[in-house]
Amino acid sequence: MNDSQVSNNNFYEKYKLFILIALYLVASVAAAIICVKPLRYGIIPVLVFIVLEALLCFFLDNTPVWLHGAVIIVQLVFGYITKNIYFTLVMAAIYIVALVVMYFYHRAPGMLPVKALFGKKEAAEPAVEESEEADDK
Repeated sequence: MNDSQVSNNNFYEKYKLFILIALYLVASVAAAIICVKPLRYGIIPVLVFIVLEALLCFFLDNTPVWLHGAVIIVQLVFGYITKNIYFTLVMAAIYIVALVVMYFYHRAPGMLPVKALFGKKEAAEPAVEESEEADDK
């Protein structure tokens, strides 16, 4: 591993939380703009639903993947029943973004989503055994 790779890994580790929160905030602002301007919903209910989606994702963090799929399907069904399918699609997208943020925060330390999805994984360097040093003494 050369020095630039070490400094990149330190950068990712140092700013990982900031980058993931920024990703969620950008998606939330985009969802709010989509819901308020073209769909003509009030800003307060939209922001409440965005926070509820984040809380739902947080509380269901360590559950199986199929349960997250069931949550999204239930959201879409209720959106269809209440004739708010576009709003529900936007909120389902926010839920998926929250899932991706939680995944990369917990399970991919030191990796940005782009690097984790498209970058090469490096082989781990073999650990130096201390028993050889102990034998020399």
